[in-house]
Amino acid sequence: MQFIHKKTGKRYWVINAQAKDCTNTRDGLAVVVYCRSDERDIPSNDWFVREASEFFEKFEPVEEDCQSASNSFQVSASKSFQLLRLI
Repeated sequence: MQFIHKKTGKRYWVINAQAKDCTNTRDGLAVVVYCRSDERDIPSNDWFVREASEFFEKFEPVEEDCQSASNSFQVSASKSFQLLRLI
């Protein structure tokens, strides 16, 4: 699903809205993993992590239908996860 940054108006794809931080002092903290959307509405390879409460304060969901971009994202994410398994 895509979100728009309220301040900048830039679009981002959410990779995982239910991730957990496992850093010692932040163990179990809910975080959102997301990436930029390029000018063709395709997710970039630059991924970011933000505390969930902060993410949902600063971003709002895109309401329009993004079915074709969603299909591209699924292929891109699948390739990225395959690469992560190789590392």
